[in-house]
Amino acid sequence: MFPAVTALLPHRRPMLLLDALTGVQNNRIQARFTVREGNIFLRDDGTLETVALLEAMAQCFAAGQGLHGSGQNRVGYLAAIRRCNITEEAHLGDVLCASAQAVAQVGAIVIVEGEMTCGEEKLATAEFKIYTFPATEETKGIP
Repeated sequence: MFPAVTALLPHRRPMLLLDALTGVQNNRIQARFTVREGNIFLRDDGTLETVALLEAMAQCFAAGQGLHGSGQNRVGYLAAIRRCNITEEAHLGDVLCASAQAVAQVGAIVIVEGEMTCGEEKLATAEFKIYTFPATEETKGIP
């Protein structure tokens, strides 16, 4: 059993997308979320804006940092997205699975690979650059 995502992330609704962490395997963090009514990224036609898939993958990585304790000492900002490949949209009611894993670090930049699936279908993949720096009292609660 994993801690609640609210214990691992500074994010709160409406920006908190993840419902729960679901696994850690070979340093790959896995999480899930359900696309619900009221999601700020939900379009009128019931599809989810694709930026939400990217944000959820980044939150997945951040939750993993919180789980391992490094998130309490450092703050991270999404600095860049590369190699983004979105193949399908998510819809109202879909249960999505995000995964993220750090693959390299160059100074204060952590390079993360992320993936989003719905069932057996891959919706998106991306590489993120996360800029990290030591947390201060002023930055610990920034969503």
